[in-house]
Amino acid sequence: MSEAKNLGCKNCGANLNFDPAQVSMNCAFCGSTFFMEIPETEEDKKLRQDAEIITFKVTKEDAKQKFSEWIKKGLLKPSNLTSTFKEKEFEGVYVPFFKVRADANTSWRGRDKIVIREAANNEPAEYEYIDRNGSHSDTYKDFITATKGLPQSEVDSIIDEKKIDDNDTKPFNQQLMMGFKIENPAVKEENAVDMAKERIKDKERDACRSGVNELLDTDTMISNIQTKLMMLPIWILVYMYENKPFRVLINGQTGITSGQKPVSKFKVIIAIVIAAAIIAGIYFVTKKK
Repeated sequence: MSEAKNLGCKNCGANLNFDPAQVSMNCAFCGSTFFMEIPETEEDKKLRQDAEIITFKVTKEDAKQKFSEWIKKGLLKPSNLTSTFKEKEFEGVYVPFFKVRADANTSWRGRDKIVIREAANNEPAEYEYIDRNGSHSDTYKDFITATKGLPQSEVDSIIDEKKIDDNDTKPFNQQLMMGFKIENPAVKEENAVDMAKERIKDKERDACRSGVNELLDTDTMISNIQTKLMMLPIWILVYMYENKPFRVLINGQTGITSGQKPVSKFKVIIAIVIAAAIIAGIYFVTKKK
């Protein structure tokens, strides 16, 4: 077996392992064929070798069926989408993620808004504000993408930490992943941890906000951070519509599907006109009363 080369896609930044014996060397993330070889450090090799794998449970046939169901949905999609799109790439890829576990403890300060007198006789309502403070704590698990080929916002749509069985894993093994493309981490562990911290703080703010009318300030302490590089299975399909590429992701363990879909400008205009008509109708009915 020839030694795999570490190649970076010049178009989307994905960092993939390719076998030089392969005839086709298209990027699974965007379908392009523009690559440059990237030297692999010993640190990169060790990080990957210590990783864990979540293996594919969704077959390619199942993934194709899920895509077929997904492409038919959407009120604003072009009417001819399902009959004219062209499949460009459909690959199973082991994509690197950093699983980050951490504890968070937040002190918060806010205030409740109490109505003293309802608005009446053209007089505005009167309110009283009562200061509140409290604390909130929780343990979080997050999956931060370690690829430059897929932005976090895109993979979040198929990664549900409550549905992924990250206990059903295997040690990193090239033989176990044969038949699928493998991407090398292109994001540093410390950068992934920094992103996870910010996401945890956002979740803590949302949790604290639910307990008070107006949240004024939060102070979150994050501790017991644990990280593990994991290779997650993702089916990546790139299709063309009117010479433009669109990407669909299918979680190879759970089957959750999400992707990019063209929008019909004509249908958008119709939707805006209908919405404007409804708003105008409500306005005139209310005005008559």
